[in-house]
Amino acid sequence: VLVPLVTSSPIRTLTRSADRMFLLRIEHEMGTYFRSSFLYSFSLQGAWLFLGWVTLLPLYKHCLGPDAQPFLLMLALLLLLKIANLLASWQEGRFAVERTRFVSISYRWAASLVLIGIQFHYSSLWASLAALVLVFVWLLAFRSVAKYVIGWDYLIAKEKQQQARLYAFFNWFVDVPQLPTRIARRGPISGLTRMIPFRQDSAFLY
Repeated sequence: VLVPLVTSSPIRTLTRSADRMFLLRIEHEMGTYFRSSFLYSFSLQGAWLFLGWVTLLPLYKHCLGPDAQPFLLMLALLLLLKIANLLASWQEGRFAVERTRFVSISYRWAASLVLIGIQFHYSSLWASLAALVLVFVWLLAFRSVAKYVIGWDYLIAKEKQQQARLYAFFNWFVDVPQLPTRIARRGPISGLTRMIPFRQDSAFLY
């Protein structure tokens, strides 16, 4: 329950397609704006994480009884992990290579799963020490990868995805503007067509 709340860390920047043209020349001066975006995203996601932890707290107390760790200590570590994931998510938006971003996201999910497991099975202290090691490994691994100053294309694509999710939700209640259809390659499915001969007599199967 907690791993998705900690690891899923999109940063809402409210960027638009036109921003590539009009804001590219002043991207070095937009630090304050993006810091506000970071705080906005952390506030919303931190609130959901808090609610998730509060929901699980009775079960945690019931299972461990007097051995349960302090509520605020565990919450503090979970929020610190959320901040680390948000910072990593921002850096991923700057990566120039898509495969590098995929590796970083996979690493964050695995690391969050391990750290939350250590926190609940051992203690927050051991989880904190493990977190320092994993953060250091991440910094070392992605220190020299190619980065943009600001990954405009990635940020704009993420905003379009978020807008599409909101439209899909509100479409249950009211009519909403339609976004362009998102086209994504389906590798495993398209690979099946290679087994079918590309001939006229196989057109129906293909």
